[in-house]
Amino acid sequence: MGKTQTANVKPNADIDKGLVSTAQTHYTEIDEISPNINNYVQADYYTGSAYDTYEMQNVGPSDACYTKIEVKTYAQSFGSTCTLFANVYVDGEWLGEKSVAIGGTASWKSFVWDNLIYGKSDIDGLRVRIEGYAQTKTSVLRVYSLYGKITYTQEWWPSEWTIPYIPYYEDYTITCQNFLWHTDNMYVLKAMGGSYLYEVRRNIDVWDFIQPGPLCNYCFYEYSTNLPDLIGLPYTQQEESDIWLRICCSLFESDEESELRTTVSPMLANYWYNVTFKFIRRHKNKSFTLWTESERCGGEIWEFCKLFQDFEWFRMTTSEHQS
Repeated sequence: MGKTQTANVKPNADIDKGLVSTAQTHYTEIDEISPNINNYVQADYYTGSAYDTYEMQNVGPSDACYTKIEVKTYAQSFGSTCTLFANVYVDGEWLGEKSVAIGGTASWKSFVWDNLIYGKSDIDGLRVRIEGYAQTKTSVLRVYSLYGKITYTQEWWPSEWTIPYIPYYEDYTITCQNFLWHTDNMYVLKAMGGSYLYEVRRNIDVWDFIQPGPLCNYCFYEYSTNLPDLIGLPYTQQEESDIWLRICCSLFESDEESELRTTVSPMLANYWYNVTFKFIRRHKNKSFTLWTESERCGGEIWEFCKLFQDFEWFRMTTSEHQS
């Protein structure tokens, strides 16, 4: 969910310098994404279990979720096949050492740690440690280049929101909620395009946003919002049911959705949006769950969502109520 991107990070400081290097500062010899075989760090039989540790550059937006770290090395062995070990340090812990055999031809080798969930402050402290194992006294392992490839997902949904305000009146109730996008999130939403939907959903049918008439004609809906450029019926201002072919919407209880849909292009970052729905209390004193959700729908704005389109959703709040 969200927009997945990658960014490259290079070493920018030495922490441990246990390997042999072509310069006093080790990280400067391997911090190229395009390898230079005249510069390297080296492990041999006599360096034993010595290692280098490098501090890596900071990367990525502040409100992204970081899910994968790949350390890429360009390396070569001389004399016999050697083993290169790598480990990464994130959020106060080492994630686990990995190893790969390095042959006599210089080539790229990767070490991957995935299925991660880290924030920006965690990934900013990234460190990489490498260690080489040479089997014989004449074996040498050289690393010419090392960098990290970081995968992260940027969030398109609102950055902040309020708890819904839900006052009750004799025959109706309202739901009122405010939400806001930070600059990064709004950038992602607009880059992904399509339309944005705000939705209030109930697990059973207790309220009517669009109230059916005697012949199943939809005769009532009421809302207020500062969302721009709402898309008209039947693509917005909807009340949907997960049970089809209901007779005048009254015979069965089911999941109920009420939503508004707008294009993303005129929406603004750092601006509080508000949606207020008015519901008729068709059933009273029933326990139910209410969710407020954000949805993003690809395709053209006049098309129905969820029908052969790019579609994602994010739940903002969950609350329990009496109808």
